[in-house]
Amino acid sequence: MLPAQNRLAKKKDFESVFRKGKNYRQGYFVLKVLRKKRPKTRIGFVISKKVAKKASQRNKLKRILSEAARMRTVKMKKGIDMVLIILKAGEKTDRRQLEQDLDKIFQKSGVYEFHQ
Repeated sequence: MLPAQNRLAKKKDFESVFRKGKNYRQGYFVLKVLRKKRPKTRIGFVISKKVAKKASQRNKLKRILSEAARMRTVKMKKGIDMVLIILKAGEKTDRRQLEQDLDKIFQKSGVYEFHQ
């Protein structure tokens, strides 16, 4: 699970990223990125009821994505707020494919400190 310092939690922070952030799309994700002058990178997740009807399913997807993002935070630039939105088809996808698409979208958006 992502440490609290790396989580985007407040409604105003999400709104700020949605309003001012730049969009990237890759596979099963849309990533909104907003560069800020902060010591930490923060990530928020959005999984709508259209993607998974049950809260338990949405929470499971959030846990999977949160863990995948936590493992990748060491490679990320500092001072970025992001919101990761999962698309409808992503619900039925296996974990490995989700993680591959997550890597691709982070590279595409320039979030990683260096290219792999």
